[in-house]
Amino acid sequence: MLTPRPEKKRIGPLAVVVCLTILGSAIVNLYQVVKSTRPPSLYIKDFNVEYVMASAALNGESPYKPLPELARYADGYTAHYLQHPSPHPPAVIFVGIPFTRFNLGHAVLLWLVLELICVAAASALMLKAVAGRVSVTGVSVLMLIWLAWHPFEREMFWGQLMIVTLTLVSGAWVALRSQREMLGGVLLGLALALKLFGWPIVLFLLLTRRWRAFFGAVVAFVLLHLAAAFVIGFSEILTYYTVVGPSVSKLYREFAGNFSVWTIGTRVFGVSWTDWYNPLIHVPAIAPIVSVVAVVCVLLLAIRGALHTRSFDSAFCALTCVSTVLNPIAWSHYLVLTAPALCLVTWRIKPGGFTRRTIIIAAALVILGLLVEIVLPAIMWLSPRVPGAPPVPFLVSTISFLPLVFVLLLTRVVMQFEN
Repeated sequence: MLTPRPEKKRIGPLAVVVCLTILGSAIVNLYQVVKSTRPPSLYIKDFNVEYVMASAALNGESPYKPLPELARYADGYTAHYLQHPSPHPPAVIFVGIPFTRFNLGHAVLLWLVLELICVAAASALMLKAVAGRVSVTGVSVLMLIWLAWHPFEREMFWGQLMIVTLTLVSGAWVALRSQREMLGGVLLGLALALKLFGWPIVLFLLLTRRWRAFFGAVVAFVLLHLAAAFVIGFSEILTYYTVVGPSVSKLYREFAGNFSVWTIGTRVFGVSWTDWYNPLIHVPAIAPIVSVVAVVCVLLLAIRGALHTRSFDSAFCALTCVSTVLNPIAWSHYLVLTAPALCLVTWRIKPGGFTRRTIIIAAALVILGLLVEIVLPAIMWLSPRVPGAPPVPFLVSTISFLPLVFVLLLTRVVMQFEN
């Protein structure tokens, strides 16, 4: 009696369309970011800030002078649109220093190459964490997905630090889940020093008494700042944390593209500077209080959920996710740091298949994730460009908070949707 051969699974037309869409989007995005390494886009990249900060530090000049004053260290760069000092922490001078050996054009191109390497490394680390194994095919597929997503494209277009931060955090995830406490803590400390990212995770390590990881993070953070102080002086470190950081954060608190929890009070009650939308109620005196209360509530709920979840993976990814919106500034490219949470949720849906619950979860996340693609263009379209044009109604302006909704929903899903 012949044994019937098992039928081969066929790829449906919808899957083919999705795959081709992802591939096409990744190719277009990659073309755009490579093109951005040439003028005029070359001169508006955020990486230029690291470049001139490092150049100033090497020349004995304060890296926290207004950026137009430091722009002379990069040929063609004027920073005319940034009339303030760098908002980046002191440790980023060590990111920029190796690139000061090259002219700005070559430095930007090399930085893009480094970011692509980091996308591959972060993809491999995330696969290691969720699947326990790494393959060339898996890394390639995951890289294509990330390159097709708007936040990754924006991150590489601007030449920001978020993909490097993602790699450090992904490495910390793999290290901590395998009990390599010191390594995991040090990687978190580096992420914290470079982008002030991940402090809720460090707080979680303290509360769960993972002492080696906690002290590893603290020591790495402190040592990197001591090294920076050796180069630029302790006074510059103090100036950044007491003057520069708070003032620049306040400057961007009303920007529509900033979806940090810290902006809630100002956006709802205290809008006065951008004037492109009306507040719900104009009571600026209570705006700072509302923002602080919102941040404390989100932090406490996230920490509480992380402490009560049975899975370290869930706790780590949820806190990584919510960390993107608990700092004073959160732009769309910061969403690359939700990648570990997205990987974890996707992997957990896989074994059980698509039930009604998982379909709703997946649909909500996909819709919100794709809406990020149109939020900023929509904001630019809504913003009055004619002097004297009436402000946008508050209800309409809430579209700019869609990325925040995406982050908070994903945080909730990661903590609730366990194996």
